[in-house]
Amino acid sequence: MTGGTDDVAALEQRILGVIPPGAVMAARHMWTHLEAEFDTPVDAANADTGASAFAEADVAMADTLSDPADYSGIDPIEDVAIAPEIRWTDADKRQSLERYARDNRLTSSEWVDMKWPPQAQLLTPGNLCDSRRNACATHEELDEPVAECADCDEAIAPVVESNAVWSFNARVTRYELAVGADGRLEDIEFSSEVETVAEIEQDPRTLRIGPRRGRT
Repeated sequence: MTGGTDDVAALEQRILGVIPPGAVMAARHMWTHLEAEFDTPVDAANADTGASAFAEADVAMADTLSDPADYSGIDPIEDVAIAPEIRWTDADKRQSLERYARDNRLTSSEWVDMKWPPQAQLLTPGNLCDSRRNACATHEELDEPVAECADCDEAIAPVVESNAVWSFNARVTRYELAVGADGRLEDIEFSSEVETVAEIEQDPRTLRIGPRRGRT
């Protein structure tokens, strides 16, 4: 393209100015939008955290913690905890893309790509506390269970004080549509960051520990 810088900028504004809001995003993610019509997004508040997103061989070597406070490994628990298997869909990706575009006020000439599926990171392993229930039948007249009584011991059970929390994160790369030197439209990358897609809670008594893995 020939002409001065001001002329190029003016032409660029004329071309990009007629693009409807969201049109570039929709075009770049056409297949995601189509597939999303047949998918159901994950309900983060009620997600099934019973299965582990790990290779079967590794899961076979995993240990289930009855209490995260009992973990005594050398590695940080965040590096060895096995994330729950969440089956993310194109509907989730579409929701995440649209939420990012809305929250960051993307212009009509901007769009983002998101590395999918999101990767899990343990934020907190959760916490348990002891709940002293009624004493056994023999000691029910006492205010609390007797320490030496096996039946009373069974009446002492841990309860969840706070759940384990997993953060599911995806890298977002932001692009801007621009007019190149040859007059053609091209995508210019201008930022990249990690975005939290969802936070999902898990009963800390079901938290599983496996081989060390690197953080994402």
